[in-house]
Amino acid sequence: MRKIWIPIIIVLVILVTACGQKPSPAAISVPTREVPVTSEVTQPTTGVIPTSASASCTVSSMLPPVNPKLAAAIPPVSDRDWVIGPKDAKITFMEFSDFQ
Repeated sequence: MRKIWIPIIIVLVILVTACGQKPSPAAISVPTREVPVTSEVTQPTTGVIPTSASASCTVSSMLPPVNPKLAAAIPPVSDRDWVIGPKDAKITFMEFSDFQ
């Protein structure tokens, strides 16, 4: 019974110290180089980037395309398979293992 209190106390100490206020970083004075002031003002250059085609947006999928031959090689989930969770789940993970 005494051994269970030691991990509980350690976890509580970690939680209390993690939730404490963090010290704010101190301001550091960094010497800077003086920039000479000139009376000449230059304007930024603006222009149009030439393109050969008009700009357009297209929608693309982040998933790779499914190869129909590979998809046909994977058998569907049947009643003989070991299943955890509902049968109408949005995502299905299938794992085939060979324990040799």
